[in-house]
Amino acid sequence: MNRTGTAAILTAFVVALNSPAYACITAPGMEPINSARLWKSWNSFGRFLYLRGFQDGASSILFRLGQLSVDVKTLQATALRYDLSQIRDVMTSLYSDPANAYIGLSAIVYIARDKLDGKNAEQLLINARQNDCEYRSTSK
Repeated sequence: MNRTGTAAILTAFVVALNSPAYACITAPGMEPINSARLWKSWNSFGRFLYLRGFQDGASSILFRLGQLSVDVKTLQATALRYDLSQIRDVMTSLYSDPANAYIGLSAIVYIARDKLDGKNAEQLLINARQNDCEYRSTSK
């Protein structure tokens, strides 16, 4: 391949990576998890239980780290601060957009919280579509 062809391919790759519609890059033997499909497969109570486990897990880790002196900014950044049913409902709304299907569950939890905080959720979603995907192995 000549230099012009190589430059064109590299340019297309860079443009694709910076596109808001760009989804996750997959590695050989891995596939992205459609987190929206997973979320929608659970009923409202199942979704609540996921969030309860998420909150309990985060609290447990912070408690253990707290013994090593966690600063207030870290505690604020990880706190959900809202009723879990509110976060559940915002997550359900966010996952109704097919562009958000491959954003990992843990990322969408914090995006939902930040949206409730009044932050610009669209910018957070654009970033998450590019960086916060979860994968599973395709090998059996």
